[in-house]
Amino acid sequence: MWLVWDLTQNPFYVGLAGALVNVSRLFTFLYGPLIDVIEVRKLLVSTQLINGLGMLIVPLAAGFDVLSVWLILLLIPILQLVNEIVYPAQDSVLPRIVEEEELPRANSLFSTTLGGVDAGANAIAGVLISVIGAVSLFLLNAGTFAIALLLFFTLTIPSRTNTDQGSGQSATEEKNTASRKKKIKQYGTDLREGISYIRGTVLLPMMAGLMISNIGIMAGTTIMPTFADSLSGPTAYGVLMGALGAGTLLGTAVSFLVEDYSLGTVATVGMMTAGVLWIGSIAAPGLGVTAALLFLSMVPVGIFEVLFVSTIQAGVEDALLGRVMSLLRTFSGGLLPVGSLLGGIGAAQIGVLPVMYTAGGSLVLLGLYFGLSSEIRSLPAVTNANQELFDSTAK
Repeated sequence: MWLVWDLTQNPFYVGLAGALVNVSRLFTFLYGPLIDVIEVRKLLVSTQLINGLGMLIVPLAAGFDVLSVWLILLLIPILQLVNEIVYPAQDSVLPRIVEEEELPRANSLFSTTLGGVDAGANAIAGVLISVIGAVSLFLLNAGTFAIALLLFFTLTIPSRTNTDQGSGQSATEEKNTASRKKKIKQYGTDLREGISYIRGTVLLPMMAGLMISNIGIMAGTTIMPTFADSLSGPTAYGVLMGALGAGTLLGTAVSFLVEDYSLGTVATVGMMTAGVLWIGSIAAPGLGVTAALLFLSMVPVGIFEVLFVSTIQAGVEDALLGRVMSLLRTFSGGLLPVGSLLGGIGAAQIGVLPVMYTAGGSLVLLGLYFGLSSEIRSLPAVTNANQELFDSTAK
């Protein structure tokens, strides 16, 4: 995102880049049936290989003096589309690795690890951009994909134990090639089954709220390079992005402290608190106070993410989990590209600050929406979630 800003100095292109980063979320639901039948380890290894090679294109283009914003904008959706399969794939296998009662803690640890790397990398990147430039970081990124490839290659994932209700066949990792081909042919049937399942549960209204609020959040996050540049340049960008990541990290780490509280209550209070803190951070004077309040605003967001995913994992049968997780990722991120585009256009037309305030306001409205919905408000604590939870809300 900083490289796009550096090449153009135009917030519209930053918004366009943000839209392209997130447009891949629109297609995540297509991966669900594949995740449920294809060996996850192979999928993970393949994505890291493709993305690692893709990272090398940027420094090579710079070396031959052909680097342009258009090349970056072309690479973004291709590499994001490939890497998008990683997230629902990882979420779908976690219940096979840990016991059901351990899911909240496992998700907390999982998210804390991801969030810790994210926060640290963003903060360090801001400094490194100032010292060695953004292009050089793509070489480092290629190396991290290589390490991830090797780690994924060593994975041993337990077999599925449930029966796939869509086909009546045993959904184990030891299926022979003929069985896999037969399952892939049933792709459409399995996909429709996942959509039908979500449509009949409380997950649908939750996703509707997240989709709308994400427009504002993505608008604010996308133009962060422009906002940071008005403060003190790439170092400020690293600090602010690091604060966002660190706040989410802390939230995921402490989520177990509120796992006995109703998910509906956590969602309502948490989102409203996050929105108020975000708005305060934009109004605050100085980089330090702004970063501190942005950090605090992300803590309840991190808590909600862990408890929400844990509730889904505990409440959805294993045979449907890959489809449900990929569909939810698509639904929650379906309007992110719109938010990015509106953020870039808004910053160019009316200024950065109104867009940033809108982002905080969208979180407040999301909390109000959760509180006004009787279905969402009545969701139990994650520790009380089981596979009858969503069945009981089916229409």
